[in-house]
Amino acid sequence: MGVFIPKSNRKASWIKIVEAFFAILLIVGVLLFLISKGYVGKTNNEEKVYRIENSILREIELDDDLRNNVLETTIPGDGQPASPPQQVEAKIEERKPNYLTCASSVCDPQSACGLPSAGGGYPQDTEVYAQSVLITATLDRGYNPKKLKIFCWFA
Repeated sequence: MGVFIPKSNRKASWIKIVEAFFAILLIVGVLLFLISKGYVGKTNNEEKVYRIENSILREIELDDDLRNNVLETTIPGDGQPASPPQQVEAKIEERKPNYLTCASSVCDPQSACGLPSAGGGYPQDTEVYAQSVLITATLDRGYNPKKLKIFCWFA
């Protein structure tokens, strides 16, 4: 035999089930939104390093002398990246905070652009944050774009 539930309680039971269903949908929706925006699993350090890298690259990108230095860099034919000019390295060193170690490279825009082999590399047990910018032609130069990539990690 079945259990007898009065009609007034049946209506209340269905309402509670529907409320629970919508509460679960709302929680899942908020979690999916946060995950898709990258708020979950992203540390403040990561955002801070990317902001620093972007500001350094923007400064180099907007300075005509530094742009010309990057554009004058000769990239080896074997696909390996080149070390950036000393003026560019000096600007990166000047602008980076003390708690970061940074290295950079100049390469062809279509390449992956890793660290130059002469750069000494970076510690294998740490997270490396990388950003790049495409340096294109200036008014007095032809079109021969180069990619400048900066790699930073915590010292």
